[in-house]
Amino acid sequence: QIIAMLIIAIGYKYLIHDKYKEYILICFIASLFHKTALLCILLILFHKIYKMIHSKTRNLIIIISIAVLILGPFIIQLLSKSSFYKITYEKSGLTLSSLLFLLYLVPELVFMEKLKNNIKKNTFEHLNELICIYYLVIPFQLMDLYSTAFQRIAIYFSILQIIIIPIIIHNQINSKRKLYLKIIVFLWYILFFIMTEIILVGNGLFPYHCLFW
Repeated sequence: QIIAMLIIAIGYKYLIHDKYKEYILICFIASLFHKTALLCILLILFHKIYKMIHSKTRNLIIIISIAVLILGPFIIQLLSKSSFYKITYEKSGLTLSSLLFLLYLVPELVFMEKLKNNIKKNTFEHLNELICIYYLVIPFQLMDLYSTAFQRIAIYFSILQIIIIPIIIHNQINSKRKLYLKIIVFLWYILFFIMTEIILVGNGLFPYHCLFW
């Protein structure tokens, strides 16, 4: 799935530039390595929604995330009847450990949202959409409360941080800030490795994409 994830990451540039045929082809190629990659075709619908409501897409994703907490078991029951991907209901309930993904997600989202307004205007709109796609990690990680299969889907969105953060740093209007931001990001990922591999050993929080930093 790591290979499929990286192929999808390459395909995002076709999605945000409305090159749907190329993007769908990328998804099919990625599905040769892991069939969950086919689900990324649905991001075309997400892209069209984003073009209509823009930054309000974040609010929509938050509402969906809340709905997931309530309707999660019902959604799992519907998907369990599908032959595309075997999904079983694994009730774990909302616990502190089930929200550990927020330890890395929230700081990264805050970083992105705070600094995106300081970048060059010609890259802002596409970057803003990529950040909105990154928000999709939230509902899919919350679905992980009911089935671990959804964590495998969430990483297709989570991989975006290795695209978004470099874009933000590279396109800063104030060039002097770039060095400081690089140091901050470097220290953050050292902390991230410590947090996931030493403090939270073997809990499944460690995402595949960090292997490529």
